[in-house]
Amino acid sequence: MTLGRTMWLDQTHRILSRMKLLLGSALVCLVLTGCKEADEPVTINQPAELPVITVQNESGEELRVFTNPHGKVTCPLMNVATAPEKAVGFVDIEGIRYYMCCDGCSNTAKKDEKRVLISAEAITPAFFIDDQPSD
Repeated sequence: MTLGRTMWLDQTHRILSRMKLLLGSALVCLVLTGCKEADEPVTINQPAELPVITVQNESGEELRVFTNPHGKVTCPLMNVATAPEKAVGFVDIEGIRYYMCCDGCSNTAKKDEKRVLISAEAITPAFFIDDQPSD
């Protein structure tokens, strides 16, 4: 190889290395900042309208009961469809009754109402376990 060609290859290699570094930095910036417009607000959690059904209790009063998006009564902590007659316990928070599937959920719900609300808002149609037989 001639000296001129070696210098040309060396210079080309340095330029390509710098270009990789610049492209890598640009990719990292794009991943970290996302593709949102600068003036667009970033929202982490929007308040959701919880799915509920209205039923009458033993004394004839209307009762709002938390359900999954498919209309089945659901334990919000374990995300498991739970028939009210099989539920281990329940809590009433802000006018909505939440039935619990097990002792652990029942105890947790009585100690930490905020966790129940956060869990209830997180339940989506694509993610729940249905252990109730279909009608």
